Amino acid sequence: YQANNENIKYDLVYVASFNNERYKTLKGVKQQCERANITYYFHLYISFIDFIKLKFFSSVDVSYKDVKFSILSRNEIANLNFQSRSILDIENIKQTGFTMRTFESLASGRLLITTNSYINQLTQFNGHFFALDRNHLKLPVQLIKNYQPKQPSSISDYTLSKWLKRVIK
Repeated sequence: YQANNENIKYDLVYVASFNNERYKTLKGVKQQCERANITYYFHLYISFIDFIKLKFFSSVDVSYKDVKFSILSRNEIANLNFQSRSILDIENIKQTGFTMRTFESLASGRLLITTNSYINQLTQFNGHFFALDRNHLKLPVQLIKNYQPKQPSSISDYTLSKWLKRVIK
């Protein structure tokens, strides 16, 4: 945990691998960030081969400037998270449950902006997340701009050992 808010460089950070639905949502979020003067860093990974396939052999209009061809290390992701007020999570639409970004943001004391509706089940983390409707995107601009990273929330209830104890009971 880094309590020093002087290290804040971005209002919003997003790191994930490319898929069409994420890209569509991310483009909408990016437009809202630019209109609201929200500083952001988005790292949407795709392999160069997959980018070429999409660009020339599909109907997906993906821009070269919106994607990255390198994977970030865990340390690089952690550093980006600590340089931000909030972390964006656009889960895969086929996914159920929580993503790693959910736990990374809660463990780092950052605000989680997520399209994952399951987040509303984590009432003990109220005030540390915002559920974003991917069909009606409306970023909580003032919440993002004014959020001050907090002492990390305890996520110990979500460790593998606690899960195993609940399953075995």
